[in-house]
Amino acid sequence: MRSALLASAVLAMTVGQALAGVDFAGVNIAGFDFGCETTGECNVAKVVPPLKQYKGRDGAAQMQHFVKNGKLNAFRLPVAWQYLVEEPGAPLIKANMEKYDALMKACLATGSLCIIDIHNYARWDDLIIGQGGPTDEEFADLWSQLATQYKSQPKVVMGIVNEPHEGMSEIFVSILTQANMCRSP
Repeated sequence: MRSALLASAVLAMTVGQALAGVDFAGVNIAGFDFGCETTGECNVAKVVPPLKQYKGRDGAAQMQHFVKNGKLNAFRLPVAWQYLVEEPGAPLIKANMEKYDALMKACLATGSLCIIDIHNYARWDDLIIGQGGPTDEEFADLWSQLATQYKSQPKVVMGIVNEPHEGMSEIFVSILTQANMCRSP
């Protein structure tokens, strides 16, 4: 574990130095996405919130370190869609959202961009959004709830779809249009 953290720190410092003229550079702070497959199936029992208070890695200290020593200023905070809601279109699960929000607050405290990343590959349990799976509107509802949660935080960025693949090109514009609508005031 210690050697992995050291390797990450060296990589972050090297990347930070190499990207001196780049506006934004960062890394993932993973854990809320553990258990998700590229099919969009997620075993939320495998989620490990990356915060010490939840017995996970110290994501807050990692972000502080990367900002100070690696000169990074953007962090992607992946999370399983199933961790946030019971089913597409449902309200956010309060207890789980509180844990994710703790990571978000730790990120915001660094002054960095904090990127919400729904880490389901545009799927829910092997069904593609808008193609027999959740509707575009259900996906936009999730983003609307998250946008409402963070509307006063200009450093929160929406990473609308994580790694869409296989059959996504036809519906990608529709998904982005629906999701973009939730960003409007």
